[in-house]
Amino acid sequence: TVFLRCGGLLTDPNGVITQPDSLPTVEPGIPVNRIESFESCNWNISVRAGRTIEFTFERINISIQPASPLVRNGYVAIMNGIDEFSPLLGRYSGTEIPGTIKTGSNRAFVQYRPSVSGPNLFRLVYREVSVECGEHVVLSAQINSTDIMTPNYPEIPPAHSECVWQVLAPAGELLWVQVIGQVLLPRMPQCKTEYIQLREGLTSNAPELLHSCSGDMSKRIMTSTNALSVKYFNDRPDPNGGVKLRVTLAKCGGAVRGPRGTITSKNYPQPGGYPAPAVCEYYIQEGMYGTMNLSFEDLHLPTKANCSSDDSVRIFSILPGINKTEIELGKFCGNQVPTQPIVSVVPHVKIVFTATTMNTIYRGFKLNYALNYSRCSHSLVADSGEISSPGYGEQLQTYSFCEWRITVPAGRRIKVEFLDLDIQEQGAPPYLWLQRLTFFDGANYQARIKLIASNDKSIPIYSSDNRMLIQYLSRVPVGKRGFRLRYSSDEPSVCDGNLDGLQGSITTPANVSTIVCTYRRTEPTLSQNPSTQPNVGTLAMMFREVNAGPFERTCVEIMRGAIVMGGSSMLKKLCLNATNEIVLSPFHNTMINMVQAMPYTGMIGFKMDYRVHQCGGVYGDIANISRPTGLSLIDSNGLHCAWYVSYPDQTLINIAFGQFQMQLPCTQEYLLVYNGPGPMSPLLGRFCKDLPPPAEPIATQKHLLFVEYHTARANASDKIGDFELRLSSKNFGCGGTLHPSTSTFGAPLKDGKYQPMQECVWLLQANAGQHIGARFINRFNLEKSPNCTKDYVELFDQRRNRKWVSLGRVCGKEVPPYFNSSGTMMKVVFRTDDSGEADGFTIKWDS
Repeated sequence: TVFLRCGGLLTDPNGVITQPDSLPTVEPGIPVNRIESFESCNWNISVRAGRTIEFTFERINISIQPASPLVRNGYVAIMNGIDEFSPLLGRYSGTEIPGTIKTGSNRAFVQYRPSVSGPNLFRLVYREVSVECGEHVVLSAQINSTDIMTPNYPEIPPAHSECVWQVLAPAGELLWVQVIGQVLLPRMPQCKTEYIQLREGLTSNAPELLHSCSGDMSKRIMTSTNALSVKYFNDRPDPNGGVKLRVTLAKCGGAVRGPRGTITSKNYPQPGGYPAPAVCEYYIQEGMYGTMNLSFEDLHLPTKANCSSDDSVRIFSILPGINKTEIELGKFCGNQVPTQPIVSVVPHVKIVFTATTMNTIYRGFKLNYALNYSRCSHSLVADSGEISSPGYGEQLQTYSFCEWRITVPAGRRIKVEFLDLDIQEQGAPPYLWLQRLTFFDGANYQARIKLIASNDKSIPIYSSDNRMLIQYLSRVPVGKRGFRLRYSSDEPSVCDGNLDGLQGSITTPANVSTIVCTYRRTEPTLSQNPSTQPNVGTLAMMFREVNAGPFERTCVEIMRGAIVMGGSSMLKKLCLNATNEIVLSPFHNTMINMVQAMPYTGMIGFKMDYRVHQCGGVYGDIANISRPTGLSLIDSNGLHCAWYVSYPDQTLINIAFGQFQMQLPCTQEYLLVYNGPGPMSPLLGRFCKDLPPPAEPIATQKHLLFVEYHTARANASDKIGDFELRLSSKNFGCGGTLHPSTSTFGAPLKDGKYQPMQECVWLLQANAGQHIGARFINRFNLEKSPNCTKDYVELFDQRRNRKWVSLGRVCGKEVPPYFNSSGTMMKVVFRTDDSGEADGFTIKWDS
């Protein structure tokens, strides 16, 4: 007999379970009970606490034979818990693929027993399901696609919701994105309240691939890297409809790094091996310095004059910049290998291989690349200096791409003057330039000051602050001297001001062609008493006047400092002309960014007063938010407070209003509650004297909450309003590790009843040196049975030897007694059978 070697513990967020490579052979006549214990495979799956697990069969073919003592049918069984004694979700065999199977907690047990007579084939995919909207997905050769769906899909998503999904492919691979079904998202101008946004990367600042406001969602989209983030946003009481996207590993193409290497069509050199029809994109991404030489080692494609057929290889240089300009270097087809290398002046290259028809003849292509390292790009930190083009003064200027990033002392601006300028004059039409110099205000490509493609050197070039980027590109060797220039920093910056101190004002410069200004707060806290109240403080910024134009092309951006990957640092964007616009930030590292690229994008500027209020702040899982007392209200702009609350990951926040008594009119006193980390998150509600909050609690769909309180100046005769928000972890899902801040939990309910075949395990963790007391509150109702063998709750105490000892198993309708632990840990197990539903239970615990 050959016994199976399979199964094990799986802890990845997604994975594949399939039959082992070798199946057992059983001698005829061996009783089933003798081989039973040797012929099963058991997988114990554990994902992160607070999540659940979703199973999908991609294939199943396990034979079913008439029952007999010598014939045992095979199956795949899925249990809703930690072992084979957990509630059974289903036992599957035959060839019919079942629907999606979902657990109620973060644990599952899968058991496979093959049929004595085959076939025995199955492929079971599992994935971790987040309680919060959005998740992180890792694709691989085994799991090469994932579906992204808005909450409740295909039904209408919840109002005022925001979700972010992050998808990561293996290094070097690309992603395809395609919309499944109909998209009912609105277009401009209403689309700003509900949209889908795709970014090429995992951060909120990654390059945008598509926005449903303006992009065509009917086309398939390909990334140029192995990372993608998808954001769904709606701030509407009546969202239009759900969206479903399918993200898959690209069947061809890829991204490569390294100073030299080879790129081939898929399955090269197999005749007819490359996929068709297909468009395959390959990216070479190698640093910043040098030129790239590319040469075909083999080219075997259909031949047509001027490569007019669609079966071809096109090569592009990708120039660094905000638009990533592409310069085509050539289009190649047929079987004649080019004799001369193809030269890209930058080490970023895109290769597009297009195949339109299936064939059994052509091999495809093999392309070698090598970097010619030459560093003419530099970061210069000095008061002044000189810069010249590579080989300046020589008779022949070579291929060149250079960037100089200049930084002078803070508070100064940069002035550039040409000492010599001799480059190839721009041809007609204007895009037929061979050499060019580009000057950018700041350290990146957002604000271009000037592009020079002729020998005009009469006017000095200025930055607005202490940084400037200069870019030089020579596409072909030319007989020109090049350029030499001098930079200096004798003049003050036009970006005057900061956000330090308890109050102040900032007025942006006027009558300038480009502006790149950042106004920062550098002090480490907003609190006046950091030793006793380190988290307290709100920076209130009153923009008395904002000039951003009517078309939303330029914006004043209010941001916080660096945060964890994937989070958004943006607090507010002011993109229209406005007056008396107030923005609150409880973060000490707040900054205001303003970029005016060229005059044709519209002039931008603002006048702003700021003040630090000793209320609000940045907090973890606090239990309440209430109106601050004992503060002066003599400020003409009143009192403005903002609270940023961050509960543990995968914890939704329940908000109950314990008290709400506003005294002033709604235009003068109100409360804003946001479903997320800042004032750009969906607004859960604006509450005031005439619009009080609901009697029932409201809940976030994230573990983050942002609350603002605004009140106008209060005279001595005015009554002062009051409010209290009571915060707690929202009861969701099944199981997990709970800390003292989450003091109440209970049976997960659907339509007021717990579900059959559930197993939930909670670990209660007290602080060091403390004990746990747990009691059942409110209604207690579990199916009653002798010795509580059907539906029950059982509590365990962890003793000094780390063994769990039962404190008691309870069921029925009588409220159980108080339970105490001997140490810092207590375990609570809730298990139900396949019959009977009831109201469940609620436990309140403290330490």
